[in-house]
Amino acid sequence: MQRQRREEERISSAAMNAAVSQAEALGMTPEELQQTIDQMHLHDQHAIVAYPGSRPRDQEQLLEDSKTFVTVWPNYLDAEKTLFQGRRIPKEKACPNPSVHDISDLLVQWELAHIVEQHKRYPRDWLSYGRVRVELKDPITGAPLHPDFPSRRALLLKLGESIPGLSSRKVRLEAEAAALKAAQQKNAAAAAASATPLGAGGGESGEGGGGGNRKKKKGKKGRK
Repeated sequence: MQRQRREEERISSAAMNAAVSQAEALGMTPEELQQTIDQMHLHDQHAIVAYPGSRPRDQEQLLEDSKTFVTVWPNYLDAEKTLFQGRRIPKEKACPNPSVHDISDLLVQWELAHIVEQHKRYPRDWLSYGRVRVELKDPITGAPLHPDFPSRRALLLKLGESIPGLSSRKVRLEAEAAALKAAQQKNAAAAAASATPLGAGGGESGEGGGGGNRKKKKGKKGRK
């Protein structure tokens, strides 16, 4: 138990350091970066999107079935993440900055039942939102539902290959880049406005200078 706690603390510390590094690279504080990311996901932060796949069922049944689904975090196939940050496939097979929406769009095309949990955060990367739970095997027989995806690794490799070509992804990346740029400009303007104007404190310097002159005059009188 103690060993597990130490490992969790180590992972938490590493996640914090990674968040700080990402924020510094963008010229922002971790809090400012987190706020920006939260705003990007505000519309669906607590959304659960369910897709039944080729086997018809209601959402309640799908949620019950999802207990046996495999979990896919975007970090698993993110080329910009390290192995410690969660990447599960080779870097050359991965893709940069995937999202749960990218993953879901492809799973719909492949008719794989899945649930998108946008509000979940990856334990090893606090700035990464969302996970997807995917049905790969028949709940009764255990046989693969899709010949191309006999395992989670096979699914991850196919996702890494297919995501870059999504048109919806290109729109998302452009919107996120614009939001991040606007946040950086806003923070830079706020920092400039709160900075001390050039020449401020001159009055104090003048006072000090005047005091020095008075002392000098007293010295002259003393010599007389």
